[in-house]
Amino acid sequence: RALQKMRSWINPQPGEVLSCVGCHETPDTAPLNKPTIAFTQAPAKIQPWYGEARPYAFVTEVQPVLDKYCISCHDGTDTIDFRNSFNEQEMLTSKNYSSSYTELQKYTRRNGPESNYALMVPMEWHASSSKLIQILKKGHHGVQLDDEAWRRLYMWIDLNVPFHAAFHPDDYGPFGDQKKWRLDGLRKYANLDWDPEAEYKELVKKMLKEGPVEPVKPGKATEHQAVEIRNWPLSENTTKQLQGEPESIVIEFGEPGREILSYDKDRAIRKALPGRERIEFVRIPAGKYVMGSEKGYPNEQPRVVEIRKPFWMSTTEITNSQLQAFDPMHDSRFADWPEKDQTSRGVPLYRENQPAVRVSYRKAVAFCQWLSEETGYTVQLPTETQWEWAARAGTSTDTWYGDCDTAFGKYANLSDKTHGTSNAFTRRSPPQYFLFDKELSDGEEVTAEVGSYAANPWGLHDMIGNAEEWTSSSYDGKPGVYVVKGGSWFDMPEDATSSVRWGYDENVRLPDLGFRVIIQDGTAEIVDAEHRELSDLVTKY
Repeated sequence: RALQKMRSWINPQPGEVLSCVGCHETPDTAPLNKPTIAFTQAPAKIQPWYGEARPYAFVTEVQPVLDKYCISCHDGTDTIDFRNSFNEQEMLTSKNYSSSYTELQKYTRRNGPESNYALMVPMEWHASSSKLIQILKKGHHGVQLDDEAWRRLYMWIDLNVPFHAAFHPDDYGPFGDQKKWRLDGLRKYANLDWDPEAEYKELVKKMLKEGPVEPVKPGKATEHQAVEIRNWPLSENTTKQLQGEPESIVIEFGEPGREILSYDKDRAIRKALPGRERIEFVRIPAGKYVMGSEKGYPNEQPRVVEIRKPFWMSTTEITNSQLQAFDPMHDSRFADWPEKDQTSRGVPLYRENQPAVRVSYRKAVAFCQWLSEETGYTVQLPTETQWEWAARAGTSTDTWYGDCDTAFGKYANLSDKTHGTSNAFTRRSPPQYFLFDKELSDGEEVTAEVGSYAANPWGLHDMIGNAEEWTSSSYDGKPGVYVVKGGSWFDMPEDATSSVRWGYDENVRLPDLGFRVIIQDGTAEIVDAEHRELSDLVTKY
């Protein structure tokens, strides 16, 4: 699972020596000459990846995983068909994509063929953050992959989700015989008399001769039992009475006239802000509710949870300018254009009132500790139970404004036709990179300015959609992995409900992942059992 990817490439030839030194420091400096652990042992021999070197293709490397674990259910009888739709001739010559590839690639995070040319943030495209991996890790309908199957999916995502293994020289006729040049180069510079396309043909023929692998029937799917408690869900009147008269806490921080990071088109600039930053909090009452969903993922089973003390929650997600009061160098950057030959670095995510994204868990916690020192309040991330209680605002439906089929345009910024038909994100030819609602529109391609959509009954904006949000709760007891809630502009409604939970590594920094904060009823201490001491984690985020 690649931690960081490189957008440029270099091809050393036989006899040449390649070093990282020369690119990854300033021209007039060099690393200190000192012993390292690597110098104490012989070089490690690179192990072949499930066989000898060969052309990499979806149909030969990933399709067998689908044949073994997926098509016993996704065989065309439902909306998803993971069967290989290509015959031998199409596998070898087609410039199109198989139906199984077209469907599966929508559930991955990757940056497309060329996208943003700037240096990428570490763990920005980490395989673990793909919905495909997240859903399977949850125990999707009892499916249990073996180690090789996991590694094949990880490798596919790390390689930027490729499909084709065959080169199509006819496309480049005006430029000469590209295939001949390539084969001549292999012989001249790599001492290889090798035709990758010919070997790929043999791999396809062998695969077809052996036939599909024997499907593994999934295990028993998790079935959730409904849970009921008195006075849940809350009536509209009870919801208002429980919260009491609308009241808020407003905290101010940051110096007037300070500069924040912005952009003039694609050029980074500094921009002065006239006033101090303000965060408004509303009071969220104590109460008891049914958390989770009987139709949710396996680790979202319904259960009764009691919030024993009120707390105050920020009405919106933390913005870029608010986070930059703590870290002047924070950069939410752009939502990358995934297509080739782009004319821009992407769609802006850095505007001062957009939610701060590409924020790691550690950085979010460090901001909370800094803000606590600045204001005298104890500011923290909400726990998962606090977050879901606040998001539901007395409702038991998928979201506070209804179920997944409710028109969300006025209430939430999700993956809609504005996003799906945008020139920035739409391929010039299939397949489409992601799932989106083809009928509804919320008016935004990416994150909207915070507070752009209707607030829930307790006065909280964007609890569903806009940016995913960190919580302080550990994800199923996994060290260094924390619960993320709420979905984003990149998600479909069913992946952004009040109950849906994702687990991300604390160092992940995604273009749709931010946070909001809480104060525990204005007091100096958090007493909720889910909170724990975090100072050891944030000495340096």
